[in-house]
Amino acid sequence: MKSPKKLLYVLLTLILGVLVYRWFKHDTTPQRPLTIRIDEAAKNLNPILSKGHGPSIYLAQQIFQTLAMINPTTLELEPMLAKTVPSARKVNDGPHAGQLAFDFEIFEQARWDNGSPVTAEDVISTVKMLLVPQLDNDFDSYFEHLSAIEPDAANPRKFTVYFRQNFILALETICQTPIYPAYHYDPGKKLAQIPFSMLLDKTQKAALMANADLQAFANEFKDGKYAINPEAISASGPYRLVSLNEQGSIIVKKTNWWGDEVVKVQPLLAAYPDTIIYQAIRDDAAVETMLRNGQLDVVAGSFSADKFFMWKQDGGINNQYDFQVIGAATYSRCMFNLRRDVFKDKAVRQALAHCINYDYLVNTIQKGLAVRTVSAINPGKPYYAKDITPYDFNLDKAKTLLKDAGWADSNGDGVLDKTINGRRQDLTFTLLAPMQLSHIELTANSFKNNAEQVGIRINIESATNINDRTRKRDFDAAFSATSLFPGHFDFHQRYHSANDPEPGDNRYGYINPLTDSLSMIHRTTADDAERNKLYQAIQKQVYEDVPEIFLYSASQKLITSKQYIPVLYANRPGYVEALFKRK
Repeated sequence: MKSPKKLLYVLLTLILGVLVYRWFKHDTTPQRPLTIRIDEAAKNLNPILSKGHGPSIYLAQQIFQTLAMINPTTLELEPMLAKTVPSARKVNDGPHAGQLAFDFEIFEQARWDNGSPVTAEDVISTVKMLLVPQLDNDFDSYFEHLSAIEPDAANPRKFTVYFRQNFILALETICQTPIYPAYHYDPGKKLAQIPFSMLLDKTQKAALMANADLQAFANEFKDGKYAINPEAISASGPYRLVSLNEQGSIIVKKTNWWGDEVVKVQPLLAAYPDTIIYQAIRDDAAVETMLRNGQLDVVAGSFSADKFFMWKQDGGINNQYDFQVIGAATYSRCMFNLRRDVFKDKAVRQALAHCINYDYLVNTIQKGLAVRTVSAINPGKPYYAKDITPYDFNLDKAKTLLKDAGWADSNGDGVLDKTINGRRQDLTFTLLAPMQLSHIELTANSFKNNAEQVGIRINIESATNINDRTRKRDFDAAFSATSLFPGHFDFHQRYHSANDPEPGDNRYGYINPLTDSLSMIHRTTADDAERNKLYQAIQKQVYEDVPEIFLYSASQKLITSKQYIPVLYANRPGYVEALFKRK
């Protein structure tokens, strides 16, 4: 736990960094930075390699731009680098006849840090980066139906993206890919020598892996400088990195940023704060002290509902801050690694689902700022499977399920066991949980105590690197939270057997031929009614199979300074910091 004195030292150091930076710019205008409390510092500002690390993704969004972004109010795609968000066009003739096409044009004002324009070649180079096999990322399946990206011969800012068939995330995938400047991240033009068609052809993987130029590019691209070095991180967004360490980071707005020229056309391009400071503070007591002193402008991330309501009722704090509750953007879950013997039996996983006291989690720990959920689909979506009967907290059901599955306490030690593959296996496992968070500590201990009553022993391991551990399949079970996407959800990414091997996102090792088949049909179905039926069927199958226990979807709790007009966001992290404007 950091002391208030140490935290004050960190804050002063960060602010000093801003002042030094401004001195070098010869900008003596006093500016008050927007200061944001976060759970954890960013650690990799190379978006393609950030491995789903939330704080890194959120910070990178201020530096890298996409062709379009989700409007925080309407939750619809709106242009950013692109002038418009195109509709799908059916191609009637030529080499792409029968395919779907999306026609883009980039703002003529859009330019990189060196002053050169953002062009179609930068988009093509970026998508090539995503497909480089040596980078070992999990983007391949998003581009499975991509056919080509072709620049316009007459206008370098125009290009067309072709998909062989309908794919529910086709437009979102292209629109929300962070675009890299080719001149900076591939200065040797090694990617330019690799045909796009070759990178899209899975039969060419061996040849690509053996390609010396591609390997050289990958080695350079993975260099740590592109993750944390302010001098090496460059893109078209409004901000540039000044510093990044485990205490937080500082970004400052670029001088003469191109978006200021067209903000009247596209208001989402606004970037009001000149300086943004992100401070990683876990200790609620330190947060409280800084709130009282007016040292924070935004408090987001994970903190207890108890603290939220206590601070809201505190006159010394609520006269300076507004307290916001935003719709759920995540769901909390208990993930299982089905590769472990104890979890291969569905009955065990179902029994564990009956060991969760959901009412305690929602109403006591979360103080009612959460709802039960039965799926990875946002409960507000029309295709959310609201007719699924949730698992209830029922230890008798858990005992019956385990008994029927052959689990018994053969040696009287209080832990159930069973002979599996010729040897006795105790029904025990290790649960990874970020126990430094008070609500997780309460949840984990409740689960452990309930499971113990039915003969299951849970060993809790406090961990902060759960995302990395689960990606590497280095876990038995884990508590974590993940996004409820504002758009369509592609079950293939998380639950299809093709994504079981690393680096795929099927971290559970969940394999069900029916789910595999349904998810493949679902992702390419154009008819809304038919796709919604498939959504329902897949949700029901996953819920029955329990690769994860769906715990709840918690509302986002946000505290913002009354000195700002905040822009809130139903998606994570709950706010759009670039749009915060001083009153």
